[in-house]
Amino acid sequence: YRFLKRLNDTYYGGGLPIPILSLSKDGSRRGHFVERDGLGLENRINLNPFIIQTGREAAEVAAHEQVHLWQALVGRPCVGNYHGEEFHAKVAELGILTDDRAGYHKGYVGDEWFTIMEANADLELDQFVLPGMDAEPKRLMLRYECPSCHRSFRSRSKELNAKCVECDAPFRRKK
Repeated sequence: YRFLKRLNDTYYGGGLPIPILSLSKDGSRRGHFVERDGLGLENRINLNPFIIQTGREAAEVAAHEQVHLWQALVGRPCVGNYHGEEFHAKVAELGILTDDRAGYHKGYVGDEWFTIMEANADLELDQFVLPGMDAEPKRLMLRYECPSCHRSFRSRSKELNAKCVECDAPFRRKK
């Protein structure tokens, strides 16, 4: 809550409501934003403690989902592609680099995200533990990434011998 409040104050001028945070297993997704659900709750961010491994990762997922909240209230929510140009631009303002289609995090832009983490050091994000984070992660799909151009794909296969068609580098499994 305090982390999202600080992001809200810093990057959105305090204009966003602080979302309800919930925890539940949600397939292979690390988290998702729910604008309205059937229970009458609005602006909820769900975090999946079976996949998220650290407090910093939880903060990164929550920041990503807060961009969806901003889009729902202020921006232009995407209809076909959930992670459109506006989404990618706003997430890049936070310093998180996302892929073009699915919105997966693939790195960082500049030092902004590290500055955010340093500014929130007193929140002890490294010590932050969600219930279930001590469980073995249950990943249905494994992510592979090209170390050169950062193209990525997902597969159920644990051992693959594939090369990137763009730069001919072997794909590596992301942990």
